[in-house]
Amino acid sequence: MEVQFLPVQAQLSSGGSNEQSLYGSYALKTYTIADGLPSKNTTATLKDRRGFIWIGTENGLCRFDGYTFKVFYHKEETILPLATIT
Repeated sequence: MEVQFLPVQAQLSSGGSNEQSLYGSYALKTYTIADGLPSKNTTATLKDRRGFIWIGTENGLCRFDGYTFKVFYHKEETILPLATIT
């Protein structure tokens, strides 16, 4: 699966055949592993209040700033044993 960002384009109808876009036109861009995604399968997508798009994949969590992907991987050694939690 590829990640595709497709903005919703609202249409304003005046009753005639002359429809006008509220937000203009947008292009569709497809991102793949070649662009920096760690996996071709995605599990979740979220846009935060700072404008970053976060993408969950099978192989890591990505932060997309509109230009590049920063990948965060899970490290096994960061897990605390249950005996150390009090």
